[in-house]
Amino acid sequence: MKESPVFIGDTLFTIYITETQEERKRGLMHINYLPPLYGMLFVFNHTDIVNMWMRNTRIPLDILFCDEVGKIVHIEKNTTPYSLESISSRYKVRYTIEINGGTCDTYSIHVGQRFMFPFF
Repeated sequence: MKESPVFIGDTLFTIYITETQEERKRGLMHINYLPPLYGMLFVFNHTDIVNMWMRNTRIPLDILFCDEVGKIVHIEKNTTPYSLESISSRYKVRYTIEINGGTCDTYSIHVGQRFMFPFF
């Protein structure tokens, strides 16, 4: 899995990029610690409503759901570790970013902002 610098709003993150279906399936499950200003980017093959869950995820996350141009269309904050509840994007998205729970509030990340990645 490769990593890349990514701006989310005005804040610079280091993002792990999922490149395979297996990496997307595993996500951040089983990790005990995610460094501050790190996260994981999920790139989907097409734009659609997606559902995520926290199965085997040990830390709370903020999940950012982004459209095909990287605009945040929905945020689910401080998700519950180990929950099997489905977390919907609510809108059609192409990307999802998972970051530490509480980070959106700390850095004023909100719906309408974009994440900036080399291919935008």
